[in-house]
Amino acid sequence: MTPRVVTTNATSRYRVGADSKYLVSALSLASEYTVDALFTASDPRLPFVPPASAPSNGSAVAWARYQKNWTRFFVQVAVVGFVLYRVKKSFV
Repeated sequence: MTPRVVTTNATSRYRVGADSKYLVSALSLASEYTVDALFTASDPRLPFVPPASAPSNGSAVAWARYQKNWTRFFVQVAVVGFVLYRVKKSFV
């Protein structure tokens, strides 16, 4: 004998809310442009904030950030490597 709960459809007991039934269905049929326009529309009461833009000397700023003193870094790595090598060698 199979219980009645097993034979009935489990989804028939769940009631879908109005937001899921109508809003999500409509948004899934709309184009991506339309959905983006709806969800990214700004509030007219808020002040306009212009989008951030890259500085005119952006390349120079990036090179200044990444082209640091590599000699010091390589010396530190060499010293740490040498110390680890000596510590490992002393345990063997």
